[in-house]
Amino acid sequence: MNTTFLFIKKDLCIGGIETFIIRFVRWLISHNYRVIYIMPKNSEIAIGFQNTIFSSSVEVLEVNFDDFFWIKKCNINFDRDEKVLAYAFDLWYFIFLEEVKNKYKDIEVNTFYWIPHFKDIFIDDYFSYPVNKVLRKYLAFLFQRIDANNNIVYVNKSHCEAFEKHYSYKAIPNVFKFYKKGKYAPPFDYNLIREKAKREKFVIITVSRLSFPHKAYVLGLIDAFARLKPQYPHLELWIIGYGPNEEILHEKLSSINVEIQASIRFIGAVEYDELKVYFHKAHLNIGVASALTDGAITGLVSIPVRHYCYNCEGYGYIFDNINKGTSSEPGKPIEEFIEEVVNMSVNDYVDLSKKCYDSCAIPDIDSYYLSMLKNANINRFKIARKIDILFFKLSFLFLRFLRRILKNDN
Repeated sequence: MNTTFLFIKKDLCIGGIETFIIRFVRWLISHNYRVIYIMPKNSEIAIGFQNTIFSSSVEVLEVNFDDFFWIKKCNINFDRDEKVLAYAFDLWYFIFLEEVKNKYKDIEVNTFYWIPHFKDIFIDDYFSYPVNKVLRKYLAFLFQRIDANNNIVYVNKSHCEAFEKHYSYKAIPNVFKFYKKGKYAPPFDYNLIREKAKREKFVIITVSRLSFPHKAYVLGLIDAFARLKPQYPHLELWIIGYGPNEEILHEKLSSINVEIQASIRFIGAVEYDELKVYFHKAHLNIGVASALTDGAITGLVSIPVRHYCYNCEGYGYIFDNINKGTSSEPGKPIEEFIEEVVNMSVNDYVDLSKKCYDSCAIPDIDSYYLSMLKNANINRFKIARKIDILFFKLSFLFLRFLRRILKNDN
C-alpha cells in the first residue's frame, strides 16, 4: 500500500512545527513518497523552505478557506490503494481535514491534530461566562472523542497534561501520541568540539521566536548576561530570531550598559538551513523547544529554559531534561549553568557536548520516520459529526470577519 503525506498549515516560517514539516517532507521526497500540501490562501513560506515546498515533488493546492464550499473545489486524484497520513496543526484545519476524509470515503485517510502548544491554545478561554462554560463542555466532548479514535498527536507530555487538565479527560495511551525528541545528525565531530572547547571566546547563542511572554526568557537572558559580563570579559551573546515583539527586545538592549551592548549581537532572522553555521561557532545553546535539539545535534552544549517567564531559568543539560523543552515549571537562575560551562575543563566540555549530541541525534532516521507513517486512526471511517464541521466552518468565517473589522478600525 502506498502512503501519502498530506498536511494543512497556514504559513511555513521559522518555528519548531515548520522545521519538523520541512525535515519530514525532505525525507519523504528522497524516498519517493507522495506529498500534498493544502496551502491556505496568502500563506507565507520562508525563503529557505521555498525550494522544498514549491519543488516538483510536492503537490501544492492553494485553498481559500473563506469559501464555505471550498471542499467542492479541492480535487485530489488518489489511487484506490493509497493510504493517507493527514496532519493539521490547528483545530479548525483538523476539522477541514475531516471534510477531506468525508469526500474521499473510499480512500484510507488517517487524520491527526498536532497540538502545537500547552498555553494560549484553549478556544473557550477567549470568551466570557456563560459562553466559555458551554464552549468548554462542547470541546471537552469533542477532544474525548477524537483522542479515543487516536486523532491527536500531543507531541510531548506537557501538551497532553494541559489538555487533560483543561478539558477533564484522560488520554488513551498510544505510543504515537508522543514523538521522540531528536533529529538526524551526522557523526559527532570530535575535532570541531575539541577546538571549540578551548573557549578563548565564549559565545552563548539563543534561537527563538520573539513572542512574549511565551518566550520572554530571552529578556531574562540579556539581564543574566549583563550581570556576568564584567566577571567574564570573553562572553558574547548572539540572539537569532524575529517576531511580533522585536521592538521590546531592542528596547531591552538599549537599556543596558553601552559597553555590554557591544558584546550582544542581534542577528535577526536566519534561514533554517543556515543555523548550523552559527551553532558551530557557539559554545552554549540556551532556549526552548526544537532550537535546543537543532543545536545539540551539532555537538553544542544545550540547556532548556522556562517558558512564560521574564527571568531566564534553566533546568540543566538537555540529556537529563529532554522533556523540559516546553516546560513552564520553575528552574534555576541561568547564571549557575553558564558559569559551570565557562569554568569546566576541556575534557569535561567535550564529554558534555557528546552527551548532548547523543541525547538528540537519531542516526537511524529511516526507522523513525517509517514508524510515523504507520500511525493510524482506530476507526478510519469515524468522521467528525456534521454539526462539528458546520460549527467550525461558521466560527472560522466569523473570526476571520471579526479580525478584518478590528484591523480596519486600527
